[in-house]
Amino acid sequence: MGDPGSLSVCMIVRDEARRIGKALHCFQSFADEIIVVDTGSRDETKEIARGFTPNLFEFAWCDDFAAARNVSLEHAHCSHILWLDADDLVDDENINKILRLKRLLDSNIAYSLVLQDVRAGKPRHSLYQLRCVPNRSDVRFEGRIHEVLDPSAAAAGLTFARVDITITHHGYEDPSLFRAKVERNIQLINREIRAGRDDTRILYFLAQSYGYLGKSEEAVATMREVLNRLERNTLEHPFSQSSLTEQRQRITDSCLFLAAQLSAAQDQSGARRYLVKARAGAFDDRYALYQVGNLLQKIGDHEQAVAVLALALESIQNTCHLPRLPVTDANIYAQMAYSHYCLNRRATALQCIENGLRTGSSLEIWQQIAAKAMQEGRFQLAQEAYDCAEQDGELAADGYCNMGLLRSKIGDHSKARRYFEMALGKQKNHLDTLINWAHLELRLGRFMKACRLYAGAVEAGSRGLDVMLAYCATAYRTGVTDNRVIKEILEKQMVEEFGRTIPGSAAADVRVLFGLAKRIVEEKHRPGLIRWALILEKHVMGEGR
Repeated sequence: MGDPGSLSVCMIVRDEARRIGKALHCFQSFADEIIVVDTGSRDETKEIARGFTPNLFEFAWCDDFAAARNVSLEHAHCSHILWLDADDLVDDENINKILRLKRLLDSNIAYSLVLQDVRAGKPRHSLYQLRCVPNRSDVRFEGRIHEVLDPSAAAAGLTFARVDITITHHGYEDPSLFRAKVERNIQLINREIRAGRDDTRILYFLAQSYGYLGKSEEAVATMREVLNRLERNTLEHPFSQSSLTEQRQRITDSCLFLAAQLSAAQDQSGARRYLVKARAGAFDDRYALYQVGNLLQKIGDHEQAVAVLALALESIQNTCHLPRLPVTDANIYAQMAYSHYCLNRRATALQCIENGLRTGSSLEIWQQIAAKAMQEGRFQLAQEAYDCAEQDGELAADGYCNMGLLRSKIGDHSKARRYFEMALGKQKNHLDTLINWAHLELRLGRFMKACRLYAGAVEAGSRGLDVMLAYCATAYRTGVTDNRVIKEILEKQMVEEFGRTIPGSAAADVRVLFGLAKRIVEEKHRPGLIRWALILEKHVMGEGR
């Protein structure tokens, strides 16, 4: 199969006209051939691809990512295959690393590269993913969704190796696309389970997907099943040292996920139980210890948080097969400073900030402290930290948004609007800014402005029930949206959020529909949504247009 050290880049694509040109231009730097399999594009994806490669093929989409990827592999002619997506990119440093790797490629080795998720232009989590394999007919993808090469590569007797080459993935930068992909993934995962696949890996991704959509009960139940199976497997089956480390990481990450979900649901005792388990499995894992420290802060145990964060400082960052955020010394010192502030140890907090300056900037550290204080409702500390950050330079969009929130809380509405404008200047369609600014205008009775901002938030990808209810209320109040559209949105939201249809909705007057939606919200006893039920009552049912 091709000359030794030759590389086929294999891709599957659909409606990627906006990104595929940039990706293919990048991949040309190291690919000996590029294989593109289109799964049903309705834009100019295929035309753009033809400008880079003659190897363009079509595949009738059948809700099976493995099937599509395997078609791309079947058309490859080089000695090795590197699979990539249209939303992947490789920078110059890593292009040179791939070129060096090509000279060393071994027909008995499968190579895992670092995949780094990028959102809003910033790196998020990273993980090792098997991306480069010898071109063999017995090495193929498995799995309708979250497809992998690992099982077939292992069955073929290949040796696994990790290489220090980073691919950046930009597929989740658009919030609306992110939600749509997660909803699609849940459907495909459930189809996979119904078809007989029932392993911890697929259940882990299902729990994560439920968590992304805010479906906490489903997320917790699914991840508990994952954890139970992982713990049973550890007891019942002998593992090699490397496999045992991987198993421990899976258990620790599952415990961290459960602790976070339960803490958000105000079940602090349940969260603490899983934190104890996570701490026991973390050992010298910097990321895991950092997350344990963060979650201890959320449940108010700052003494323990400082102790665990101090351990994280002495530990190393492990990139593994699970998504991991990069954690710097500056990140850790910022969190330690926050806890010391909460314990009224101001001098110690300032010393932590000073220590953090060895690896980070004052602006970054103060913004991190401020953001944490905002999350935990310590608004005076947040204001002080943002004031310090502003003295050091321009804030990020999140920072200006939070400054707007702080100003709106004390009634300084003109300054709040100025900060919200600055946030949108830093990042167009910044979702939190659109939502919080809209909430402010709604409280002040500026319905048209609120409606435009809510519409912008919905267009940018927000599907939270609070936003959708408020958008419907302001759209109805201002008359900017047809009542039929409002009814469709309300019906869909009730089904998605609560699994409830609204009786008689097809024939109901829109005001009656709002009343039924309000009653469903109240029945579900969701405290965060009660005020939106009251908004419906005040702005729709209690008053005409």
